[in-house]
Amino acid sequence: MLTKPALAYTGGGFGGALPEIPARDLSDDEVERYGGEAALIASGLYVKGADNKKAAGPKENKAKAADAPPDASNTPAVEAAKEV
Repeated sequence: MLTKPALAYTGGGFGGALPEIPARDLSDDEVERYGGEAALIASGLYVKGADNKKAAGPKENKAKAADAPPDASNTPAVEAAKEV
């Protein structure tokens, strides 16, 4: 069973890291070891565990084939252009 992190890493984009602090979700013990909750949240790189949707990773695209846009390569306009 997964446990909720004390602080979740948001990624921060380019330069999204602090020296000597792991660029990942942190446990309660790690939060204290690396300066405390207030300091880590103030860095902009961490949020309280439950508030971070980004930490869960990208959502899987479950679109069905019927939901996909139609293939435009065989429309009448494309076929006419091929004949020219």
